[in-house]
Amino acid sequence: AVSGSLQSTGSNGAAGSQRVPIIRVNTQEHHPFCPNNSDRKLESRPSREIGKALGDEALKAIDAIEYITEHLRNDNESKKQRDDWKYVALVIDRILLYTFFAVTTCGTAGIIFSAPHVFDYVNQTQIIENIKAAAEAEKME
Repeated sequence: AVSGSLQSTGSNGAAGSQRVPIIRVNTQEHHPFCPNNSDRKLESRPSREIGKALGDEALKAIDAIEYITEHLRNDNESKKQRDDWKYVALVIDRILLYTFFAVTTCGTAGIIFSAPHVFDYVNQTQIIENIKAAAEAEKME
């Protein structure tokens, strides 16, 4: 979890009267007090000086902050992966859309151009007169 030591530094960085704790963070998958933590044995707590300087509540808060930051890091990583897969899906969707459009357009054009008499002129008045003449011929018989 947390390990560290106290160092005394002055205003210019040299040894002096001010004591500043140095804290090193060891990230874990679970919070040390989490019931899902497979390592129930807790790592050794920081030295007594840090415990005195920060207090047990502050150390628990630091452990909780470590857990939250690790969770946010994992969440950001999974969000990046989701966004990458969404982009891949978008690209594949576009390719399939263009393919569908091309196949549909070519198929429709092929059917229209292969139909007989699509572009031929049809004299409808003559066809109607032929039908009338055929109907009169049947009546006469």
